[in-house]
Amino acid sequence: MGLINYFKDLHAIGREFVSESQDVKKHLDDVKIELAYAELVALDIQKDIKTYQFQVQPRIEAIQTLSDKISKEIST
Repeated sequence: MGLINYFKDLHAIGREFVSESQDVKKHLDDVKIELAYAELVALDIQKDIKTYQFQVQPRIEAIQTLSDKISKEIST
């Protein structure tokens, strides 16, 4: 009886392993989908940052020019 129980237990472990490996595969597929979505979001964020930098750069330069002008006037 001990050998039969051993094989039954071994069979049950095998079924559990197959079931869990299927769960892992499903979760991995979900992660791949979310990763693809995250990559798209990251690209959109990079585009937004470049657009913002393009819009703000002239303002930064104008502020720097005014700051330099004020510094020169204060020092004279």
